[in-house]
Amino acid sequence: MRLLRTILGYFWRELKLILNATPLSSEEQAFVKANTDFWNESKGKNRDAFVLVEFVEHEAILLANAATGAICAQAKGLKMLFLTNSSTREPINRILKSYPDCKFVRLNSVGYWIPRAKGWLAARKAMRTLKTVDDVLAWKLDGVVYGDILYDSFLARGYATLREVSQVRETLVQLLMIYYTYKRIIAKHKIETAIISQLMGVYPGTLGRMLLARNVEIQNRMGSSEIMIRKYRDKDEPSEHPAAPTMTYFERMLADSDASIVHMAEDYLDRRFGGKLFRLDAKLAFSKDRKVYDDRTEFCADYKLDSKKPLVFLMLHAFNDYPHWNYPRHMIYRDYFEWFEQTLAIVQDLKDVNWIVKEHPTQRYYRTFDLDLDVYMKPYENSPNIRFLNADTKLNTGSLRHIAHAIVTGVGTPGLEFATFGIPCLLGGEGPYSGFGFTREPRTATEYARELQALKDAPRLDAEAIRRAKVVAFFYFCIANCHPFHFCPHFDQDQLSRWAPETTRLMWARAAEGLIDPDHKKKLRQQIQELSEFFLDNTRIHSIDLKQFPFLRV
Repeated sequence: MRLLRTILGYFWRELKLILNATPLSSEEQAFVKANTDFWNESKGKNRDAFVLVEFVEHEAILLANAATGAICAQAKGLKMLFLTNSSTREPINRILKSYPDCKFVRLNSVGYWIPRAKGWLAARKAMRTLKTVDDVLAWKLDGVVYGDILYDSFLARGYATLREVSQVRETLVQLLMIYYTYKRIIAKHKIETAIISQLMGVYPGTLGRMLLARNVEIQNRMGSSEIMIRKYRDKDEPSEHPAAPTMTYFERMLADSDASIVHMAEDYLDRRFGGKLFRLDAKLAFSKDRKVYDDRTEFCADYKLDSKKPLVFLMLHAFNDYPHWNYPRHMIYRDYFEWFEQTLAIVQDLKDVNWIVKEHPTQRYYRTFDLDLDVYMKPYENSPNIRFLNADTKLNTGSLRHIAHAIVTGVGTPGLEFATFGIPCLLGGEGPYSGFGFTREPRTATEYARELQALKDAPRLDAEAIRRAKVVAFFYFCIANCHPFHFCPHFDQDQLSRWAPETTRLMWARAAEGLIDPDHKKKLRQQIQELSEFFLDNTRIHSIDLKQFPFLRV
């Protein structure tokens, strides 16, 4: 009976779409006309192979991915294959049809009911093999690990940690249903490369892992109105953050004889810590509305701490923000919460240090059902040397460069930011800036505990370590993602995170205007040429603006 209702419901929705197809808005119609004309100016003959463009719901990311896919397809002589959950009668697919030589695969169509049913049955079988949380992390499909994707996708539903194997049941069903759907799609189409906005989560993470296991190149495209693309060709490569420099780039920048890169890094850091950037995390952390302490005695007086003891800051993560994004890089603990829980258990007995627990500034965007930090930290409110600063605390994070003795984080950016000021940083795993010679990187829980106990005596970083940190910071924050993408109108992170229908209309209107404006079209054509060179050059990993940073040219 349930199956019959599902089938009847599907056909009823299809009938309503046919009878009541949503008309395109005037802004969408303008974009379709301008986009069709723009790409038809340079349309060529393409081979019977595809650039796959992932399914994504956010319109700004979808626009950026579609334009990137069109450039890649044109450069390589390929057709485009859009994955979608929408009917071709729905507005978004009618908009995407304005790109040349494109085909659509609807993930929730009747044709994929059989692989979805196969995935549902496989999930029931797989659940019986998962006995512990460690089993979840180690779980494999066809010899490839997907446990980290399963674990993180469960957390993304609103959880700080995974406590019981049974909690992943629903996520496992979703993952296996999409896995077998993707398997059918990959078998039916000759896919040579793919545009994927992130290699995390059930949909993009599973797709990326499957393609890499089949030696299909991934163009990991981050953001919307910026260009940050990193190529992946091996199933173990997603451990490298898209913005992390390769060792070749790092050594080339480190060899800079006139210190110009260090000076550029210092200029950027001044703007970052001065609250002059519009990235959401930096905007919140370094807001001018928050108090800056440049004297540790004043800070200790305000927070009733012994000023004779060093200040060590535990910089927390947004707990459900995909802790295993850097798989298979090493993590000492299972997730960000376990790292914090174990760290707190150790430091509560280290009375000769002031331990400041600082909540992540964007935590409000990553709510968790199973954890309220204000409640969790209540038992410590009368501690003489432990303080909890939630995200609403009026402390400007830039204060730490003046008052912190050391930083402790799992793999968060504070470990990079504050190393540039000579502050020793202890990590709980391998992050995007590990291995460059300026962080403390224990490998086991025992080593980590020993490092925590020794932090009170940790010396400041020497000049060479600081220089290394600044070089990595400049690549990570600037070089990898400072290039504007002219095909997608700019919106700040707050607008992107609070996306609304009026913002969508504004985006299509601005994008259409850019496609017909003569001066802007010159920028688009130039960008097509630059990105085409990147897509065709197998020696290049990052989509770096080599005109702006010629010292990174191979």
